[in-house]
Amino acid sequence: MIIEFSKDELEDCHLTYEKLDSESLKSKLAICRIIAETQKLSGESIKISEKTRVDILPDGDGGCLIVLDSRQKSKADTNLRIYESESLDPIMDFAKSIGDKDTRSSLYGKDGRYRLSLHSDAGEHLMCREFLDLWGEGEADLHRTVESFDCLISENALKILGGFGTKK
Repeated sequence: MIIEFSKDELEDCHLTYEKLDSESLKSKLAICRIIAETQKLSGESIKISEKTRVDILPDGDGGCLIVLDSRQKSKADTNLRIYESESLDPIMDFAKSIGDKDTRSSLYGKDGRYRLSLHSDAGEHLMCREFLDLWGEGEADLHRTVESFDCLISENALKILGGFGTKK
């Protein structure tokens, strides 16, 4: 579900988009207020739980969009992470550090930024964070990457970048 939070509504709560944070109490109260008003106006029931993912995106007019996702993550979803870098060098360094290990990985690029999708175990994800910034996780974030970035290597990106495979 997507809820619009106008600039005026933010100001009524003494917030701006820059100050809005899904973890702060003030922000949570403002989000709850908007959800309650949305339920009242739409007559639609909006269920929120501790597992609900809340993404806050700017709308371009000083307000924001609140994206609520309460779908349960599948086991495969929890092992998928997307990492971002402004250079290929750290991605290649990570690829070389794990050697000739089979990993489901793909590489995307756009305007000098790169994203690596990695389906792997917790150990490799911890290791990857030594080299790259975590950008997102799960199928929804992978979909956002696929929609907005060019696919540079569709399969076995880490093997190829580490010099252990060939591009498909």
